[in-house]
Parts: sequence; structure tokens; C-alpha cells
Amino acid sequence: MLFFRRRSRESSLQVTANAATVPPSKVVRGLIRFVARQIESGESCRVLVCGPPSGPTIEVFSGIGCRVTVEGERTQRVPLDYPDDTFELLLGFDQLDFLDDESARALVAEWRRVLRPGGRVYMLSRQNAGQMAAARLRVDVRTDGSLELRPSPDLADRPRKRSNRQIQTMLAPMAVDELYLRRDGLREISGKKRGSASPS
Repeated sequence: MLFFRRRSRESSLQVTANAATVPPSKVVRGLIRFVARQIESGESCRVLVCGPPSGPTIEVFSGIGCRVTVEGERTQRVPLDYPDDTFELLLGFDQLDFLDDESARALVAEWRRVLRPGGRVYMLSRQNAGQMAAARLRVDVRTDGSLELRPSPDLADRPRKRSNRQIQTMLAPMAVDELYLRRDGLREISGKKRGSASPS
């Protein structure tokens, strides 16, 4: 697994802020290119968004030609109600931080099950458990690969603190490619389901 400390000078996010726009992410840009290539090659591309739904995120991926499914505001039920190998991309926004270890591992196992071989997963996780402790994040993905993060006070909960190693172990059913630690206290994590790869 690759580990990078992102050199962004973006200031830390605060719970009281209405929204914070994060500079374009190399990882998110790569995911947008990944799904665009799927569509251009004539293949279907299904995206599962796990976490508080976001209109802009849905518009970005459906605008490329993906079929987008949103799996609820709060933590997903396990098992997920989808057949094996259904999705090419899974976006896990603000999920694992709010689950105990056993529940988080069960959800990751479901994420892996519903991803196609070679399918991609992208998630955000707090590096500091105190980061936005009072609210989950609604994540808007923009076409340029930037993210707009909006606290959702109506979805208040207390996140759990986990080290990078714990996160990597939790995601072990999938191959973690990149883990970026951001200056704002969030980690960007990108991985894929092992197996016969889709175009990357």
C-alpha cells in the first residue's frame, strides 16, 4: 500500500462551517477517468454511493453515463440488497468511522461482494476522531475532482479513532492502492477488488 501525506495548505475543517471546498483530488480525478473509460469502451458502469446522498455527486457520475444507486443516509444494513459483482465503483462516505470493528468488517465484506472484480472503492475517513465529531459529512464530488464537504448536524454521531494500520487491516478483503492523509484531518483511501481487472 502507498501512503502519502498530502501537501495541501487547506485549513482544517470546522463543524460550524456550512461547507468547505477541498482542492481537486488526484484520486477522485482518477476515479472519474476510470468510469469515463468504462463508458467510452461501451461497457456499463454502475456506481454505489454509501453515505449521505449528494445531488452533485449523483449528477457528476450520471452525467458521464453511469447508473448511480444511493444506499441511504445512515449506516447501511448488512447484507446489502444487491447481487454479487454488481458495481464498478463504490463510494464509501462517512461510514466506517461510525461502526465498531466487527460491524465495519462486515460492511467492507459486503462492499467487496457487490463490487465486480477489478472494481474500485473510494472512501473518506477521519484521521482524528475529534474531527467533526458532532456531524457526519455530506460529500459533493465535482467534475474537476474537487470535493465539497458539508457537515450534516441532523446526522450526529461519535466517530471512532482508528490508525492507518487499522484502516488497512479493515479493508484487507480489498487491495488498498493509496491512502492520503490530508491537512484537514481526513484520509482519502482508494482500493480495488482483486480479480480480473476492469480497464484502469
